[in-house]
Amino acid sequence: MKKIETLLLVLLTVLSVNSFATVHTVFYGTSTNVVCFAGDTIRFKDMSFTPTMVSINTTSGPVIITSPMFTTPDAAGFIIDYVVTGNETAYGMNHSSAGSNGTITVQVATGINTLGDTGTNIKMFPNPSTDVLFVNTSVDAELNILSITGELIIRSEIKPGNNRIDIQSLSSGVYFARINNTSIKILKL
Repeated sequence: MKKIETLLLVLLTVLSVNSFATVHTVFYGTSTNVVCFAGDTIRFKDMSFTPTMVSINTTSGPVIITSPMFTTPDAAGFIIDYVVTGNETAYGMNHSSAGSNGTITVQVATGINTLGDTGTNIKMFPNPSTDVLFVNTSVDAELNILSITGELIIRSEIKPGNNRIDIQSLSSGVYFARINNTSIKILKL
């Protein structure tokens, strides 16, 4: 039963937190330079019957993505969604005979997330982060960092004041921090 509760919490968190991410749409045949944050989605759209491939250049090598064609009574084409992780530099969207391309500039956010009601006032920063999260709270609390599948990755007791949480060992990606039954999406770069 506990596992079901955790999965439901993660699902609700994904549905509510992802509303902060931005979707950037790139149409085939146009060269667009995308400026975004880690966690944003780049939606590549091609409204033709020709198979489309998207190549994302990253600092660790290329990522190739293909998608099956969709058809509706009103349209046909390809839509490829890609979630930005933070190390992208450029993209190419290609058919067999033509293509379009552009740059991807990932801005570094150093946001401060405030969690809970005014009585607890929990702050977590920076988000996204590469190696450490700082949690500032006015109360004793338990911090749980969960994977997107709901697996508990880190559990830590936090005390009033500033707390340093080492996340350097985590792989790059999306995680959820839960403190006193409040969750927030965190990005590990």
